[in-house]
Amino acid sequence: MAVTPDGKYLVAASLGNQDNLNPEMEIFNGLTGDYLYGVDTPGSMATCDVGVWGGSVYATAAGKHVHFNQTGRGGDIYAVRLDDDVPVTGPDKFVARPENGAVRVSWTGSWEDLAGFNLYRNNPADANRVKLNDSLIAGRSPFAYVDRGVAAGATYRYWLEAAALNGERGTYGPAEVRLPVKAAAFALHGNSPNPARGATTFAFSLPADTLVCPGHGPLTTVGEEVRNNPFYR
Repeated sequence: MAVTPDGKYLVAASLGNQDNLNPEMEIFNGLTGDYLYGVDTPGSMATCDVGVWGGSVYATAAGKHVHFNQTGRGGDIYAVRLDDDVPVTGPDKFVARPENGAVRVSWTGSWEDLAGFNLYRNNPADANRVKLNDSLIAGRSPFAYVDRGVAAGATYRYWLEAAALNGERGTYGPAEVRLPVKAAAFALHGNSPNPARGATTFAFSLPADTLVCPGHGPLTTVGEEVRNNPFYR
């Protein structure tokens, strides 16, 4: 016996009987147990399976051209297309990160019979989604797309649409990212106290996207540190 991944169909193969009165390949509703379809073969079926070809699910069975209690050569293979299409598998990982004033969207996964991907981003001015790619993004995992049409300080959400060869589509996400705010260039301010005798302190400013390595965590930006560090004053 074999069952489709969603449990909707169950396929059974049998040796049949001498008089060839019973189907040797039978398909049932895997959820209710109802009998759906049978194939009356001239011989005995020894094995069965379910598989994907061309974006559709097929039930297959193989065996001898005669019954197993008879001597004879030759084998038969049968395939029946089932009514359910293969669900489009989602990505294993789908993330969006700032990169040099842009957003790098990347995803990984394993797909069969896939035509490609479409990538969508929200429009901060309204609730609409905008498709970023002109043609399907195809190739092999890992995948990446650099979105340069973004603004500093804005929050963006991305959705990934996977398009199968059979026309089925699945949408996944969102992956969210907030771009750091662009600040003024580096500036050195006056010292205090001034005039000074002995120690004095100089103040300076850094752009919000300046990379820093604080002692309490990994590499980050000045803007992220200001927003997330509870000890910042």
